Amino acid sequence: MRVLSWNILHGGGGRREAILAAIAAIDPDLVTLQEVRRSEGRDPLLEGLADLGLGEQVLSPMGDARSNGVLIASRWPLSAAPLRPAGPGADPAAPVYLMKARLCWPGRTTGLALGEADEGVQDEQEGGAELLNLVAVRFPQKQAQIAPFEALLALPPAWRAELSLLIGDFNCGIPLLDSQTRTFPCTAWFQRLLAQGWVDAWRRRHPQQQEYSWFSASRGNGFRYDHALASPPLDARIRSVRYAQELRAAGLSDHAGLVVELG
Repeated sequence: MRVLSWNILHGGGGRREAILAAIAAIDPDLVTLQEVRRSEGRDPLLEGLADLGLGEQVLSPMGDARSNGVLIASRWPLSAAPLRPAGPGADPAAPVYLMKARLCWPGRTTGLALGEADEGVQDEQEGGAELLNLVAVRFPQKQAQIAPFEALLALPPAWRAELSLLIGDFNCGIPLLDSQTRTFPCTAWFQRLLAQGWVDAWRRRHPQQQEYSWFSASRGNGFRYDHALASPPLDARIRSVRYAQELRAAGLSDHAGLVVELG
């Protein structure tokens, strides 16, 4: 299975046809897009993805047409819901930055609801089909990241024993290793995820390499904002991880894509 995560910048706008052509060239089985925007009536982006075989689609709740959201599009059936921070201080009206999903590839449904998944159902195989737990990520900036980080940290521990993937634009990383600056606002929370056992799939395969998925337009310095954090069982199934820099170089977005190949 090939997974593509990509922040398409402000909904894509007039770049949508070129964005769809670039996605077609990568030929993913599962796509998570960030900064997707809601269209009134027909949505050329969603229709174009369906034409590419990615017709199983879930879009995060959004406000007005200028609000950014998260889209999951798959070749195979999936169930998904917003993943919101819990606790007495949680704001139910806050923007949705995380979408939690379960899908079964290559296309068999298991009949499991999201609530059942949260109770630690172990990885299943049915005639070769396997369950994947997924969280599609689009983080805000600075201190607003804390609440979605806490939601990820509160995921069931069983997820780390199953085939699970947290993927998207985290807007965060480890200073100097993942950026050309000395600070990220919420590095401590990112490192707490790694300490829980989530594996930075790209970094594990490129321990000393510096590659950036976004560059500041004003200063030109680079940041590796886009990450694939895998459970150990899923990481063992990853064949390759790469940044699709050609998407950014072509001017289709200010972010590179992130492509994960699973075996």
